[in-house]
This record gives sequence, C-alpha cells and structure tokens, in this order.
Amino acid sequence: LVGHRAFYDVDLMVDARVLIPRPETEHLVESALAWARAQHGPVLRIVDVGTGSGAIALVLARHLAQASVWAVDRSAGALEVARANLERYGVASRVSLVQSDLLSELTGPFDLIAANLPYVTSIELPTLAADVLVYEPQLALDGGPDGLSLIERLVFQARDRLACPGLLQLEIDPRQAKRVRELAAAALPDAETRTLCDYAGWERVVRIERRART
Repeated sequence: LVGHRAFYDVDLMVDARVLIPRPETEHLVESALAWARAQHGPVLRIVDVGTGSGAIALVLARHLAQASVWAVDRSAGALEVARANLERYGVASRVSLVQSDLLSELTGPFDLIAANLPYVTSIELPTLAADVLVYEPQLALDGGPDGLSLIERLVFQARDRLACPGLLQLEIDPRQAKRVRELAAAALPDAETRTLCDYAGWERVVRIERRART
C-alpha cells in the first residue's frame, strides 16, 4: 500500500506486479551469504529464480561484490520492478535480468541457486488475506494443486545446472518439507539435503548441497 518494503538491509520499491518480500525469506538470504563467503575459488555464479522485486538478487549482489548474479522471472513487469531496485542500489550492471520460465533460458552451471517460488496450493489461494489477493499477483502465489508445481520443476532442472560444489536453496511452506526432501533425493541423489527453521521453529528453507568431490 505504501509502495516500499524493508528487507534485510535494503528498502525495496514494490507494487502490484510483485510479491511483497516477507521476513521469512531473510533466512534464505542469510544462509546463502554464509555459504558463499565460505567458498574459495573462482567467481561465484549465482541465480535468483522467481526474483520478483529483486530482493534476493539485490542483497546477494550487494554483499558478494565478486559474484556474477542472474535474476530470473516469468513476468516482464516483475523484472521492471527488479531493475528499478537494482539501479537504486547501484548494482544493476552486475545483475543480469532474464525473462524465463525458471531456468529454461539459462544453461549454468551455477554455484548457488536461490528461489522463493510460489508455494500456496490452488485450493488455499482464495482463502488468503484480502490485501494479499488484491495487491499481489496470483502468478507469484499459486504453486499449483499441491503448492509444489514450480519447486518440483526447478529441483529437476537443477540436476544439470547446479555446480559441484554447489547449493540450491528453496523457501517452502513448512508442511512441504518432507516432500521437498524426497524430490531432492530423487533429482539430486549426490546432494545432501537438510532444512532450516525460521524463528517460529517451522521448517522454512530447504538446502540441497553438492559437496566438492574428493
């Protein structure tokens, strides 16, 4: 309603073209930054899938000055909002904006794949708060019949796009944690999967990590 939202250490411009960033997503960002800072090697290649306002890509680019970052979204309108936020913080030249259905337009490999994709089930969508339904795009909310339509596709796309070592991080509905771990085991059997809890103790972020081969 006010046209902006604080997220991590930035203030984002938001409108009806994008999902309003939630505090829960900061857990994903903090974990991604910790992992990236622990890596010692070539310049990291990072992609934020379903970037929306550009929140994740913006924070990662600001704090990882040597990383190459891509921000992907299906919505041209969302990418316009993301571009404005990136320009506002002076990192637009370091983040490539790509209109794509998940990773279909990118080949990788990526060292870090981060995604806060739609995970509300189609049945539950009409029961969301009225302000969410009015001011946020359905495209950024509807995760299909089980809430995992896009998440499942991304996990399987990551099989040949996630580097080794590499990390795929997904924000989820806590009720989906077990199923997402099962999807990860099927798609990326060489990866280690675990979940991170939010401050309320709910499983909120799934980490799927390929470790360096020895």
